Amino acid sequence: MLNLLSIKNYALIESLDIDFHPGFSIITGETGAGKSILIEALSLLTGERADSTVLKDKNEKCIVEAGFMIKHYDLKSFFTDNEIEYEDNTILRRIISPQGKSRAFINDIPVNLSILKALSDKLVDIHSQHNNLLLNTSGFQLLIIDSFAQTLALLSQYKILFAQHRQAFRELEELKAMAQKANENAEYYKHRYEKLSSAKLQPNELIDLESEILLLEHTEEIKVQLHTIYNNLAGNENANILTMLKNVLHASQAISKVYQPAADIIQRLDSIQIELKDIARQTEADANQIEYDPSRLAMLNSRFDLLNSLLQYFKVSDVDLLIVEEKKLAEMMSQVDSYDIRLEELQKKVNESDKALQSAAKDLSKSRLKHLPLLENQVMKILQALGMPSSVFKIQHKPLSKPDPNGLDEFDFIFSANKNVNPQPLIKVASGGEISRVMLALKAVLAQHTQLPTILFDEIDIGVSGDIAEKMGQIMREMSLRMQVLSITHLPQVAACAQRHYLVYKHETQQATFSNIKLLTNDERITETAKMLSGKEITKAALENARSLISQHSTL
Repeated sequence: MLNLLSIKNYALIESLDIDFHPGFSIITGETGAGKSILIEALSLLTGERADSTVLKDKNEKCIVEAGFMIKHYDLKSFFTDNEIEYEDNTILRRIISPQGKSRAFINDIPVNLSILKALSDKLVDIHSQHNNLLLNTSGFQLLIIDSFAQTLALLSQYKILFAQHRQAFRELEELKAMAQKANENAEYYKHRYEKLSSAKLQPNELIDLESEILLLEHTEEIKVQLHTIYNNLAGNENANILTMLKNVLHASQAISKVYQPAADIIQRLDSIQIELKDIARQTEADANQIEYDPSRLAMLNSRFDLLNSLLQYFKVSDVDLLIVEEKKLAEMMSQVDSYDIRLEELQKKVNESDKALQSAAKDLSKSRLKHLPLLENQVMKILQALGMPSSVFKIQHKPLSKPDPNGLDEFDFIFSANKNVNPQPLIKVASGGEISRVMLALKAVLAQHTQLPTILFDEIDIGVSGDIAEKMGQIMREMSLRMQVLSITHLPQVAACAQRHYLVYKHETQQATFSNIKLLTNDERITETAKMLSGKEITKAALENARSLISQHSTL
């Protein structure tokens, strides 16, 4: 249950700390005193969005903090799953900075808003005035049915299967589109692949071709120059470099005994002679080996032209990239061949997921339908107690032809407040006061089937008065036997049913207006209830009436 609420720097609230207690408590206050601000601030702890506009002092941060005693609500697994330290007295905190940035904490551990909301949904139900309008929406009606039938876990499992089926179906459709496109392009891929594969490409082939073509185109020139090199080195016996070098070597040897540096010259000349002889032999062999081959040159030029045409056709710069393209095309053609197998496998997966989904949807629907009569009967009993003895409340079931995100069911709450009037959808026939009573009846029934620590009603009694208001207060008092009930009200009959009475009030200074809240003493409670009966001018009769109302319900 909610045992502490602390608000700092929010709207009209400068600083507020209030303790709450088990059972049924009501909150009253004049219009504009700040009751709705309490709801809005507490809503921050349920994951509602906020920005710096909520700050009273734009230079200071806003802090909203609530303490919940959760010892008896089996929530330890939630904390374990989300790696948060568990505390019997768990603290939820939300901080809004002057820059509008928001931070959330659970037991001083930073969390994102989705985790904060997930936990707060298990701790408190804030029923604001606009929630009565939600009663006419299919989503809210379905939530009530699943909460009563305790099928929320089944629904969660079903949603997982639904998402898996949708994902498998999307994958199948995408693969079908890819297969169709691949088949349409198969001939195109084949044509391009055959152009490359028939060329039997080799890495660096173009460079080697260019080199050999250049050699063959200059064969005669190369032979002439190689012969010239050989003749100058060794070919002319009377006038060649090797003969002259031999003479130089003899001259060096002749003086070597009397001229010491000649030994070094001889050694160097020996090395030069060996190298030049090797060059002479190589050039002679090369000159004799090189032959002009016009057919070979023609073939090389043809190959060169083919490669260049392929480079131009595929818009790449070298043969290696052509080889890459060939491999890619081969892979794409292989994929085309494998699409049928992949489509068959994925279709099987879709069929299996659809079968599992249909089975889960039928189980969910069966469990929901089984609980509808009991829900209808329990709501009817409470509506009769709330002054509508001839009312009819039914839940109309509309089976769907195929599963949607919530199953195979669509429901509609139909209602009639009067005898011999055919029930129709709530939105068409129920007045504001009747919708308030239907909503309270539903909440009272759900309270018997859920483990929710706290519920906060914001004027759920709107549109009713007198004896009906008192009966609504009694129902909330009965609900408080199973959960903590807080109710904002303007009705003295409801206020008298509560065990505790909190007053939201506003005070002004020369600088600003502030809202605050306090727990009333018994005498203050009587006075405040008397105000609700007679207005600001409290009469003796109003005080006696208030005292009687409160005393009448104090022993409940």
